[in-house]
Amino acid sequence: MTAAAAGARPEVVVGVDGSSRDAAALDAALDAALDAALDAALREAAAGQWRVRAVRAQGGRGRGDDPPAWPPGERAAVEQAVQAALARRAEAGASTAEVSLELAAGAPGPALIAAGKGAALIVVGDRARGPVQSALLGSTTRQVVHESCTPVLVVPQQACPPGPVGRVVVGVDGSAPARSAVTWAGAAARRHGCPLLLLNAWVITALPERKATGYIPSLAEFGELAGAWLDEQASAMAAELTDLQVQTHTVHGSAPEALMRATGPQDLIVVGSRGQGGFSSLVLGSVADQVVRHSDTPVVVVRAG
Repeated sequence: MTAAAAGARPEVVVGVDGSSRDAAALDAALDAALDAALDAALREAAAGQWRVRAVRAQGGRGRGDDPPAWPPGERAAVEQAVQAALARRAEAGASTAEVSLELAAGAPGPALIAAGKGAALIVVGDRARGPVQSALLGSTTRQVVHESCTPVLVVPQQACPPGPVGRVVVGVDGSAPARSAVTWAGAAARRHGCPLLLLNAWVITALPERKATGYIPSLAEFGELAGAWLDEQASAMAAELTDLQVQTHTVHGSAPEALMRATGPQDLIVVGSRGQGGFSSLVLGSVADQVVRHSDTPVVVVRAG
Protein backbone atom coordinates (compact mmCIF):
# COMPACT_ATOMS: atom_id res chain seq x y z
CA MET A 1 0.00 0.00 0.00
CA THR A 2 2.85 2.35 -0.38
CA ALA A 3 4.70 4.37 -2.94
CA ALA A 4 8.24 5.32 -2.06
CA ALA A 5 9.09 8.99 -2.20
CA ALA A 6 12.13 9.97 -4.18
CA GLY A 7 15.21 9.77 -1.97
CA ALA A 8 13.44 7.91 0.85
CA ARG A 9 15.25 5.13 2.68
CA PRO A 10 14.11 1.66 1.56
CA GLU A 11 12.28 0.89 4.77
CA VAL A 12 8.89 1.04 6.46
CA VAL A 13 8.64 1.92 10.16
CA VAL A 14 5.78 0.42 12.16
CA GLY A 15 4.82 1.27 15.72
CA VAL A 16 4.24 -1.74 18.00
CA ASP A 17 3.31 -2.08 21.67
CA GLY A 18 2.78 -5.79 22.27
CA SER A 19 -1.01 -5.53 22.00
CA SER A 20 -3.54 -7.11 19.64
CA ARG A 21 -3.30 -3.99 17.47
CA ASP A 22 0.14 -5.08 16.33
CA ALA A 23 -1.27 -7.78 14.03
CA ALA A 24 -3.07 -5.40 11.66
CA ALA A 25 -0.24 -2.84 11.71
CA LEU A 26 2.47 -5.45 11.07
CA ASP A 27 0.49 -7.03 8.23
CA ALA A 28 0.07 -3.61 6.63
CA ALA A 29 3.75 -2.74 7.14
CA LEU A 30 4.88 -5.98 5.51
CA ASP A 31 2.53 -5.35 2.60
CA ALA A 32 3.84 -1.80 2.29
CA ALA A 33 7.49 -2.82 2.33
CA LEU A 34 6.96 -5.63 -0.16
CA ASP A 35 4.89 -3.40 -2.44
CA ALA A 36 7.75 -0.91 -2.41
CA ALA A 37 10.25 -3.69 -3.02
CA LEU A 38 8.24 -4.85 -6.02
CA ASP A 39 8.09 -1.29 -7.29
CA ALA A 40 11.86 -1.03 -6.86
CA ALA A 41 12.38 -4.31 -8.69
CA LEU A 42 10.27 -3.09 -11.59
CA ARG A 43 12.55 -0.07 -11.74
CA GLU A 44 15.59 -2.39 -11.64
CA ALA A 45 16.56 -1.16 -8.17
CA ALA A 46 17.73 -3.33 -5.28
CA ALA A 47 14.42 -4.75 -4.10
CA GLY A 48 16.09 -6.96 -1.51
CA GLN A 49 17.21 -3.95 0.50
CA TRP A 50 13.69 -3.15 1.68
CA ARG A 51 12.94 -3.91 5.32
CA VAL A 52 10.45 -3.29 8.11
CA ARG A 53 11.52 -1.68 11.39
CA ALA A 54 9.13 -2.54 14.23
CA VAL A 55 9.64 0.22 16.82
CA ARG A 56 8.39 0.08 20.40
CA ALA A 57 8.69 3.39 22.26
CA GLN A 58 9.44 3.03 25.96
CA GLY A 59 8.43 6.07 28.02
CA GLY A 60 11.31 7.36 30.11
CA ARG A 61 14.99 7.09 29.36
CA GLY A 62 16.20 4.72 32.05
CA ARG A 63 18.60 5.72 34.79
CA GLY A 64 21.60 7.77 33.85
CA ASP A 65 23.01 6.52 30.58
CA ASP A 66 21.23 3.16 30.78
CA PRO A 67 19.33 2.33 27.57
CA PRO A 68 15.58 1.75 27.80
CA ALA A 69 14.50 -1.78 28.65
CA TRP A 70 11.64 -3.85 27.28
CA PRO A 71 8.76 -4.31 29.74
CA PRO A 72 8.60 -7.89 31.06
CA GLY A 73 7.25 -10.26 28.43
CA GLU A 74 6.61 -7.55 25.84
CA ARG A 75 9.52 -8.28 23.52
CA ALA A 76 8.33 -11.88 23.32
CA ALA A 77 4.82 -10.66 22.50
CA VAL A 78 6.10 -8.42 19.70
CA GLU A 79 8.33 -11.18 18.33
CA GLN A 80 5.33 -13.51 18.36
CA ALA A 81 3.28 -10.93 16.45
CA VAL A 82 6.05 -10.54 13.88
CA GLN A 83 6.40 -14.30 13.40
CA ALA A 84 2.62 -14.64 13.09
CA ALA A 85 2.53 -11.92 10.41
CA LEU A 86 5.33 -13.60 8.48
CA ALA A 87 3.59 -16.98 8.83
CA ARG A 88 0.34 -15.55 7.47
CA ARG A 89 2.18 -14.32 4.40
CA ALA A 90 3.95 -17.66 3.94
CA GLU A 91 0.66 -19.57 4.19
CA ALA A 92 -0.81 -17.28 1.55
CA GLY A 93 2.17 -17.90 -0.72
CA ALA A 94 3.25 -14.26 -0.47
CA SER A 95 6.79 -12.94 -0.18
CA THR A 96 8.24 -11.93 3.16
CA ALA A 97 10.63 -9.19 4.24
CA GLU A 98 13.29 -8.64 6.85
CA VAL A 99 11.81 -7.35 10.12
CA SER A 100 13.94 -5.82 12.87
CA LEU A 101 12.78 -5.00 16.42
CA GLU A 102 13.87 -1.75 18.03
CA LEU A 103 13.26 -0.16 21.41
CA ALA A 104 13.28 3.64 21.39
CA ALA A 105 13.43 5.87 24.46
CA GLY A 106 10.79 8.51 24.98
CA ALA A 107 7.12 9.05 24.23
CA PRO A 108 5.62 7.02 21.36
CA GLY A 109 4.77 9.93 19.06
CA PRO A 110 8.17 11.64 18.94
CA ALA A 111 9.97 8.28 18.88
CA LEU A 112 8.05 7.07 15.82
CA ILE A 113 8.45 10.41 14.05
CA ALA A 114 12.21 10.33 14.66
CA ALA A 115 12.51 6.68 13.58
CA GLY A 116 10.50 7.34 10.43
CA LYS A 117 12.34 10.48 9.34
CA GLY A 118 13.57 9.84 5.81
CA ALA A 119 11.81 6.46 5.53
CA ALA A 120 9.25 5.65 2.85
CA LEU A 121 6.33 5.22 5.25
CA ILE A 122 5.31 5.12 8.91
CA VAL A 123 2.57 2.64 9.86
CA VAL A 124 0.50 3.03 13.03
CA GLY A 125 -2.47 1.09 14.33
CA ASP A 126 -5.61 2.99 15.23
CA ARG A 127 -6.73 3.58 18.79
CA ALA A 128 -7.99 0.82 21.00
CA ARG A 129 -11.64 0.82 21.96
CA GLY A 130 -11.15 1.03 25.73
CA PRO A 131 -11.51 4.52 27.25
CA VAL A 132 -7.96 4.73 28.65
CA GLN A 133 -6.05 2.98 25.88
CA SER A 134 -7.98 4.82 23.17
CA ALA A 135 -6.90 8.17 24.56
CA LEU A 136 -3.24 7.06 24.64
CA LEU A 137 -3.02 5.51 21.20
CA GLY A 138 -5.32 8.13 19.73
CA SER A 139 -3.00 10.91 20.86
CA THR A 140 0.03 9.05 19.48
CA THR A 141 -1.62 8.52 16.10
CA ARG A 142 -2.73 12.15 15.92
CA GLN A 143 0.74 13.40 16.83
CA VAL A 144 2.42 11.26 14.19
CA VAL A 145 -0.13 12.31 11.56
CA HIS A 146 0.16 15.98 12.54
CA GLU A 147 3.93 16.28 12.78
CA SER A 148 5.58 13.66 10.56
CA CYS A 149 7.01 14.74 7.22
CA THR A 150 6.98 11.06 6.20
CA PRO A 151 3.73 9.66 4.75
CA VAL A 152 1.72 7.95 7.49
CA LEU A 153 -0.51 4.89 7.03
CA VAL A 154 -3.13 4.51 9.78
CA VAL A 155 -4.51 0.96 9.96
CA PRO A 156 -7.84 0.48 11.77
CA GLN A 157 -7.89 -2.50 14.08
CA GLN A 158 -11.13 -3.60 12.40
CA ALA A 159 -9.70 -3.31 8.87
CA CYS A 160 -10.02 -6.27 6.55
CA PRO A 161 -6.96 -8.56 6.33
CA PRO A 162 -4.44 -7.47 3.69
CA GLY A 163 -5.46 -8.40 0.18
CA PRO A 164 -5.81 -6.90 -3.29
CA VAL A 165 -6.58 -3.17 -3.12
CA GLY A 166 -9.97 -2.52 -4.67
CA ARG A 167 -9.59 1.20 -5.32
CA VAL A 168 -7.44 4.12 -4.17
CA VAL A 169 -9.57 7.12 -3.15
CA VAL A 170 -7.82 10.49 -2.89
CA GLY A 171 -9.14 13.86 -1.76
CA VAL A 172 -8.63 16.69 -4.26
CA ASP A 173 -9.00 20.41 -3.54
CA GLY A 174 -6.47 22.14 -5.79
CA SER A 175 -3.84 22.67 -3.07
CA ALA A 176 -0.19 21.62 -3.27
CA PRO A 177 -0.58 18.99 -0.51
CA ALA A 178 -3.56 17.49 -2.34
CA ARG A 179 -1.49 17.30 -5.52
CA SER A 180 1.22 15.44 -3.58
CA ALA A 181 -1.47 13.08 -2.33
CA VAL A 182 -2.68 12.48 -5.90
CA THR A 183 0.88 11.68 -7.02
CA TRP A 184 1.27 9.20 -4.14
CA ALA A 185 -2.16 7.69 -4.75
CA GLY A 186 -1.56 7.40 -8.50
CA ALA A 187 1.65 5.45 -7.95
CA ALA A 188 -0.14 3.12 -5.53
CA ALA A 189 -3.05 2.57 -7.92
CA ARG A 190 -0.69 1.87 -10.82
CA ARG A 191 1.23 -0.72 -8.83
CA HIS A 192 -1.90 -2.45 -7.56
CA GLY A 193 -3.60 -2.33 -10.94
CA CYS A 194 -6.73 -0.79 -9.44
CA PRO A 195 -8.83 2.30 -10.24
CA LEU A 196 -7.96 5.73 -8.84
CA LEU A 197 -10.89 7.86 -7.64
CA LEU A 198 -10.36 11.63 -7.46
CA LEU A 199 -12.89 12.93 -4.94
CA ASN A 200 -13.83 16.53 -4.16
CA ALA A 201 -16.18 17.41 -1.32
CA TRP A 202 -17.49 20.88 -2.05
CA VAL A 203 -19.47 23.64 -0.43
CA ILE A 204 -20.71 26.76 -2.21
CA THR A 205 -18.32 29.09 -0.39
CA ALA A 206 -15.32 27.00 -1.50
CA LEU A 207 -16.09 26.86 -5.21
CA PRO A 208 -14.17 29.01 -7.70
CA GLU A 209 -15.51 32.56 -7.82
CA ARG A 210 -18.10 33.43 -10.46
CA LYS A 211 -18.63 36.81 -12.03
CA ALA A 212 -21.41 38.77 -10.35
CA THR A 213 -24.43 38.63 -12.66
CA GLY A 214 -27.27 38.96 -10.18
CA TYR A 215 -28.26 35.36 -10.91
CA ILE A 216 -28.10 32.79 -8.11
CA PRO A 217 -27.35 29.35 -9.52
CA SER A 218 -29.22 26.31 -8.28
CA LEU A 219 -27.51 23.67 -6.19
CA ALA A 220 -27.42 21.40 -9.25
CA GLU A 221 -25.65 24.11 -11.26
CA PHE A 222 -23.13 24.55 -8.47
CA GLY A 223 -22.61 20.79 -8.61
CA GLU A 224 -21.92 21.00 -12.34
CA LEU A 225 -19.39 23.76 -11.67
CA ALA A 226 -17.66 21.57 -9.08
CA GLY A 227 -17.59 18.65 -11.52
CA ALA A 228 -16.12 20.80 -14.30
CA TRP A 229 -13.48 22.10 -11.89
CA LEU A 230 -12.52 18.56 -10.84
CA ASP A 231 -12.26 17.48 -14.49
CA GLU A 232 -9.89 20.41 -15.06
CA GLN A 233 -7.79 19.27 -12.11
CA ALA A 234 -7.63 15.75 -13.52
CA SER A 235 -6.58 17.09 -16.94
CA ALA A 236 -3.86 19.21 -15.34
CA MET A 237 -2.44 16.10 -13.66
CA ALA A 238 -2.83 13.84 -16.70
CA ALA A 239 0.92 13.40 -17.15
CA GLU A 240 1.31 11.70 -13.77
CA LEU A 241 -1.88 9.66 -14.15
CA THR A 242 -1.02 7.90 -17.39
CA ASP A 243 -2.04 4.25 -17.79
CA LEU A 244 -4.51 4.56 -14.92
CA GLN A 245 -8.25 4.03 -14.73
CA VAL A 246 -9.11 7.46 -13.33
CA GLN A 247 -12.56 8.20 -11.96
CA THR A 248 -13.83 11.56 -10.69
CA HIS A 249 -16.61 12.26 -8.23
CA THR A 250 -17.89 15.38 -6.47
CA VAL A 251 -19.98 15.47 -3.32
CA HIS A 252 -21.80 18.41 -1.77
CA GLY A 253 -21.16 18.31 1.96
CA SER A 254 -18.77 16.95 4.54
CA ALA A 255 -15.31 15.93 3.41
CA PRO A 256 -14.76 13.13 5.93
CA GLU A 257 -18.17 11.62 5.25
CA ALA A 258 -17.56 11.82 1.50
CA LEU A 259 -14.23 10.04 1.79
CA MET A 260 -15.54 7.29 4.04
CA ARG A 261 -18.74 6.71 2.07
CA ALA A 262 -16.77 6.41 -1.16
CA THR A 263 -14.57 3.59 0.14
CA GLY A 264 -15.17 -0.13 0.48
CA PRO A 265 -13.50 -2.66 2.80
CA GLN A 266 -10.54 -3.26 0.47
CA ASP A 267 -10.02 0.36 -0.58
CA LEU A 268 -7.34 2.82 0.51
CA ILE A 269 -7.94 6.49 1.39
CA VAL A 270 -5.18 9.02 0.62
CA VAL A 271 -5.29 12.64 1.75
CA GLY A 272 -2.93 15.61 1.70
CA SER A 273 -1.74 17.03 4.99
CA ARG A 274 -3.14 20.54 4.53
CA GLY A 275 -5.95 21.47 2.19
CA GLN A 276 -8.49 24.10 1.31
CA GLY A 277 -12.19 24.08 0.64
CA GLY A 278 -13.79 20.74 1.43
CA PHE A 279 -10.57 19.44 2.94
CA SER A 280 -9.63 22.54 4.93
CA SER A 281 -7.23 22.03 7.86
CA LEU A 282 -7.07 18.35 7.08
CA VAL A 283 -4.39 17.48 9.61
CA LEU A 284 -4.73 20.34 12.06
CA GLY A 285 -8.52 20.32 12.29
CA SER A 286 -11.48 18.03 12.72
CA VAL A 287 -11.43 16.39 9.26
CA ALA A 288 -8.29 14.35 9.92
CA ASP A 289 -9.53 13.33 13.35
CA GLN A 290 -12.82 12.10 11.90
CA VAL A 291 -11.28 10.20 8.99
CA VAL A 292 -8.47 8.60 11.02
CA ARG A 293 -10.71 7.79 13.97
CA HIS A 294 -13.77 6.56 12.16
CA SER A 295 -12.63 5.07 8.83
CA ASP A 296 -12.90 1.29 8.63
CA THR A 297 -10.33 1.26 5.85
CA PRO A 298 -6.63 2.25 5.95
CA VAL A 299 -5.84 5.94 5.55
CA VAL A 300 -2.60 7.45 4.23
CA VAL A 301 -1.76 11.07 5.05
CA VAL A 302 0.80 12.64 2.70
CA ARG A 303 2.57 15.92 3.33
CA ALA A 304 3.48 18.17 0.39
CA GLY A 305 7.05 18.08 -0.79
